[in-house]
Amino acid sequence: MRTELRVERVERHLFLDEVSNAEWLRTQTETGDDGQLHIIESCRYSDADVARYGAAQVSQWIMEDHRRLAGFGRDWWFVHLEAVAIVAVFAEDKRIGEVAVRSMGIGGVESDAPQEHYDELSAEELSELRDELLGYGLTMPDDLGIPYVCQEIWIVQSWQCGEEDSRCTA
Repeated sequence: MRTELRVERVERHLFLDEVSNAEWLRTQTETGDDGQLHIIESCRYSDADVARYGAAQVSQWIMEDHRRLAGFGRDWWFVHLEAVAIVAVFAEDKRIGEVAVRSMGIGGVESDAPQEHYDELSAEELSELRDELLGYGLTMPDDLGIPYVCQEIWIVQSWQCGEEDSRCTA
């Protein structure tokens, strides 16, 4: 019996990132006896940043980060992006099943990032998927026209998601 594998379609999948934590935006500061701003705890800033950019600039960045953190889970969230190829399995001329081949994926993508950012990341994922498929002796179409498929229609806020087939228009 002759079996054959064929790439039927390729999609860019978006879904909520299960490991969503934006606490890296939180910074704890204090004003010392010397009247200077000091960073107590932060994943983003240090006293060296205060010395280099000034207390006013670093304070402004910290306030922006805290506003961003306050909107996390309500106004924005992290999503996971991966490229997926649906490969059909044929025995003789009969389709007997399919398997999904996925790129490793990238998480922690901010939901309100511009579409250009998603396109750059998905190009990397599509390249990885292309290499994976080549290992099986399969090829896939060019990146143009490969749809974004959202698990939840509201997942990407920064560009228009269509309702048709839960596909995000790219």
